[in-house]
Amino acid sequence: MYLAKLLSYQCPGFPSLAKALATPLEELIGATSTATKSKRGPTSKLQRQVEQIGLMPRSKQKFITEMLEAMIKQQQSA
Repeated sequence: MYLAKLLSYQCPGFPSLAKALATPLEELIGATSTATKSKRGPTSKLQRQVEQIGLMPRSKQKFITEMLEAMIKQQQSA
C-alpha cells in the first residue's frame, strides 16, 4: 500500500491508468499478485508445463495450441 501511494505521487499517470484498466494500483505495479492469493500449495504439473511452453519459440507454441484445440474439440463432441 505504501508503494502504491508513493508511486501515485511520483508518477501521476499510474492512478488513472489503473482506473482505466479497472485494476488496483498495487496489482498494476506488481505489489500484489492475484495468483498467489487465490491458490496455495505446489504448482500443478499442467501449470508447470504451460510455463515451459511459454518459453518455447512461437512456432512450437502454435503447434501445441493447435493440438490442444483439436483434442478439446474432439472431447466436446464425444
